[in-house]
This record gives sequence, C-alpha cells and structure tokens, in this order.
Amino acid sequence: MNNKISATYLILMIAPLFFSCGGSVKEGNKNKASISPISLHDGNEKYFIIDTKQSYLEWKGSSVEGVHTGYVYISKGELIMQNDQLIGGTVELNMNKIEDDNHGRDNNLINHLKSPDFFDVKKYPISTIAITKVESIKGENIKVTGNLTIKGITNPVSFPAQMNIEKGGIIKANGRLVIDRTLWDVRYNSGKFYDKLADKTISDSIEFKMKIVALSSFYYTSPLPGGQNIYTQYVYADSDGKNIIIQNSFPKGVPYTHPTGKNIGYRIFWTRVLNETASPVELTIHFPADSFPFSSEPNSNFKLFVIPNPMAPGKKSFDEYGSGQESFLDTAFYKPTRLNKIIRPKEEFLFNVGLLIPVNGVARTGLVLKGQDLFYKVSISGQLDSAIIPCGQIGFKK
Repeated sequence: MNNKISATYLILMIAPLFFSCGGSVKEGNKNKASISPISLHDGNEKYFIIDTKQSYLEWKGSSVEGVHTGYVYISKGELIMQNDQLIGGTVELNMNKIEDDNHGRDNNLINHLKSPDFFDVKKYPISTIAITKVESIKGENIKVTGNLTIKGITNPVSFPAQMNIEKGGIIKANGRLVIDRTLWDVRYNSGKFYDKLADKTISDSIEFKMKIVALSSFYYTSPLPGGQNIYTQYVYADSDGKNIIIQNSFPKGVPYTHPTGKNIGYRIFWTRVLNETASPVELTIHFPADSFPFSSEPNSNFKLFVIPNPMAPGKKSFDEYGSGQESFLDTAFYKPTRLNKIIRPKEEFLFNVGLLIPVNGVARTGLVLKGQDLFYKVSISGQLDSAIIPCGQIGFKK
C-alpha cells in the first residue's frame, strides 16, 4: 500500500479540560461545518512549513477546584508569506495527542477530555484553523484573524501574536488566544447550560499559548558530505507528523569535452533523502533518454541523468566525484537512467544527478515532491527561469 506523503506546519487550537457532572441542560445553537485534512503547498517559496517538532500549543483551563494545563501538537501546517509579511496559513491538530502538563496521554483527565463530554476525538480527530487576515500593529506585533474548527463547528477568532523572520528563512512566532469553549459545543459543566453546579462549575474561558517555528522551502542549512552547502530543503510530514526531508546541493562544475570535440557544460548535484518516519519509503527516479529545450535557439537542450554508482556520504570529496566519468558521459545524452531504492526508517539515502548544458551560466536544480510524484526543477541564469520535469515517485512501502 503506497500512502500519499503529504507534505509535510501558526499553531492554534483546541482543548479545554475538566471533570464532574450534574444539572439540567439549557438549549443552545450549533453551527456545524464540514472539515477535511489540509494539503500542503510544498515546493512553493511563499509557503513556510510548520516544524512539528519545535511547535506546540499550551492550554490552560480552570474550575472552582483549581487550574489545569497541558499541550496539543499539530500534525501539519503552513504559513503563507508575501514580501516578508504573513498573509495566511492553515494548521491541522491531532486531537488524539492532547496531553496534561506532565505530557501524560493516558489518565483520567486526558481520557475525559477525549470523550464525548468534551472533544469526542473518535468522531472528530482533527481540529483546524485557517488564517483569513493579518494586521500589522507595531514591529513584530500582529493581529491574526482566522476560522477555528473544533468538533466540526467553525467560528471566527482573533488574537495578538509576535512574529519574526530569522536569517535562513526561519519564522518564529508566539501568540495568545482565549476562547469561549461553549461556542464549539464543549458545554460540560458550563454555568451557561447547567443549573445548580455549585463547586463543580468549569470556566467557559480557555487560554491557549502557542509557539510556532516554520521553515521556508528555500532555507540554507548544514553542509552535505564533501563540504557542499545545501541549496534547498523540503520537509514533508506524514499523518503522524514524522518527516521525510529532501535536501538538494549547490552544483559542482566539471569540464567535459564530447567525442565530437565540443565543450559541454557539466554540473553535478547531490540529493539526500532522510526518512524520519516509522515506515520504509520507496524512492523511484527515472530520467528519459530525451533532452529538454530551454530556448528557441538551435541545439539549446539540457539533459538530466542519474549518475551511476552513487557514493556513500563522506566517502569522497565533491571535487573527486566529477572525474573518471568520460565514458559514461559520452553516451549519457542518448540513454535513459533509473534509480530505485528502499529507504528504511531512520535512514538516509544520497544520490547524484548530472546536468549537461551546451552553454555557460549558473545552473540550479532540485528534487521536489507534490503528492507522491517527484519533479526535478531546473533553472539556468539568463537562459531558463524554471523548468519542472516529472521524474519519479516516492511512497510508503508495504
């Protein structure tokens, strides 16, 4: 079974807490709305993917008997940026992962929160928020407005937040939201709907503090083996919030002369795929025998191919790997190349891609994922803004 990898992150919502029962219920209105999992826009530089390992939401609720706090974690989410300003975003929260302040998930309080008395997580396992408006206040201070969906009910919310963009394309944000839980049909021991609760009354107000870290599709990070810096990194999350990471290197230019005597631009790129999920991942790459035109000029084609015998990380330098391939390159323009690899959980795989171009110029490439389909993105300065070439698939292995 190949399940789709969705790639792939402003936190927001859910979860009050609480305990005892009693009293006759008062009537109220329900504004039910359908909810579906979000789909991330991986590979688009406007979209910053929320890092599910560093981001979380802390909740706080109270009753006559005291205060309770805890956490809820997101399964995936993204922020949409334009001219360094937040303009939108979506977040999906896994309601099965509500925790208390000690990160407990299996105790009387948490099990009660998951029950139909509160969030009925078997029926409504996902809560979401969609950001609809962002207003700049001063400096890093903003006002965020969005639609919050809990238990299939959607209501508008607004809250203050602070956000800054750090070097390398990393967003860090903090916010505080207070909601009336009864608007989402979480009425258990609410004084609005039950009479004669006395010391069993639970406050309708729930406070949420959120910490968000979101990563651009185009941020620079640690070097690849051989000392090459990473050009792009894409993070894709599965349904449990575990990541598959695709890293692409800057190129290494290597001299090459075709048997016809013509000098051809040859660039080597590295791609590394890291499987942080609990399931094996199957990677399939296929570059066709055809070359691709990048301008209307004669003989203006580029050719992509998988370089044979990919080296293990750290075994050779990037400079050394460009040598000794003349016999392969002499025929590479006319043959298809393929790669198939099973990447086990917690392992990584590095392979090399070659680019032949009959022109000088700065070339940039990178493997990107949309659904299960893989594409190779190519740009050549002054010649080609961007070409997207279908080249394979990645999916979970049975």
